[in-house]
Amino acid sequence: LQTFDQRVEELQTKTESTAIAYESETEELRRLEGLYSELTLDYEKALEQQKLKQNEKLKVEAAVIIQTWWRECCKQKIITKTKTNTEENKKPKKAKTTKK
Repeated sequence: LQTFDQRVEELQTKTESTAIAYESETEELRRLEGLYSELTLDYEKALEQQKLKQNEKLKVEAAVIIQTWWRECCKQKIITKTKTNTEENKKPKKAKTTKK
């Protein structure tokens, strides 16, 4: 009977120490989960800002390309118009004849 009481007491002590360790680990887990959720939010915000910056950069690059293309179109239009005007000026004019 005494051996049984000792064994039960040892098991009770072991169970209590395990319960205390479990509670402290659970508490630590909750604390770390809170920190993790904060870090996750910060990370998502950083990713969103990076994505917005990247989109803004792409928009600026697209605008530059479109503006360059438009300037070239305008230059070509001016060059074509100038060529047409100079060709018309080089053509000999018909002499005006007067009817008698």
